[in-house]
Amino acid sequence: MVQMLTGLVAYILNIVRIYSIPLCFLGIAIGAIHQYIIGIRKLDTLEKGMGLIVTFVTILIICQVLPLAFAVFVKFGRG
Repeated sequence: MVQMLTGLVAYILNIVRIYSIPLCFLGIAIGAIHQYIIGIRKLDTLEKGMGLIVTFVTILIICQVLPLAFAVFVKFGRG
């Protein structure tokens, strides 16, 4: 039962890892548009663009590191 649950979690984390890359790059591109194109004319969206960029970069890092941390935990944590 534990091996099946571990496999299911690994499968889900792999799917999240794969799909997070294009979605986060799309979010970063939208944030850059808000920052550099729309933000020049409307100064209130300047901070919104930087917030979007920081948010999506953080999500991207978490989604890429979480499967690695899970694999290390499964490999070395269960002794």
